[in-house]
Amino acid sequence: MSATNLRDRYLQDSINTASPAKLLTMLYDRLILDLTQGEDALNNGDLPLANDKLNHAQEIILELRVTLDVDAWDGAPGLANLYGFLLSELIGANIAKSPERVAGCRKLLEPSRHMTEDWRGAWTAALDELEMDVAAVESMLADEHRYAESPPADIWKPPTDLGALPLELKPRADEILTRQLAAAEEIARRLTSNRQQSAMTARIETGEAVKRPVYLDCAM
Repeated sequence: MSATNLRDRYLQDSINTASPAKLLTMLYDRLILDLTQGEDALNNGDLPLANDKLNHAQEIILELRVTLDVDAWDGAPGLANLYGFLLSELIGANIAKSPERVAGCRKLLEPSRHMTEDWRGAWTAALDELEMDVAAVESMLADEHRYAESPPADIWKPPTDLGALPLELKPRADEILTRQLAAAEEIARRLTSNRQQSAMTARIETGEAVKRPVYLDCAM
């Protein structure tokens, strides 16, 4: 197998095994590369190469637009509009042979690429924190020496300022939620048990527990 074939096979394997987040990052990286190379080709007068790169960039943007779920999060419609603008602008840039318009598209996309990474990174960090919290409570509940401890009632607060949860992180979020619910049920059970024990102790200390009729066998 030639070196070119090995490289192509490696790239295909990388695509087939990549997570959705990684695939999106790869698409953005390739899109920005196409635009950079297309811009350079126009500046150098290599029109066939520029046409090839800009057409490939349009195919990537079209794929991003088609696969975008506009109902998934509040910013999705705006992103869809951006993809539509970029398609129109790249078609115009290719017809006009304008490297300036290509550069304008590239500059619009570069922040989006970093924003996508930041969004997933923020959600990953939030899930890490939630998972550490639930693990700490699970450890406390499993420790017999800490059985009587009462965990705080509001130990988990879901993130509210990160936007929609990335789809590829949903299985992990569901697993953490399941553990949270199980721990919360155990906490509620122990709090109820502690209250019952406290009430019983108070009754014994005040004598309420023994205030009941006592019958004596006088025939003896």
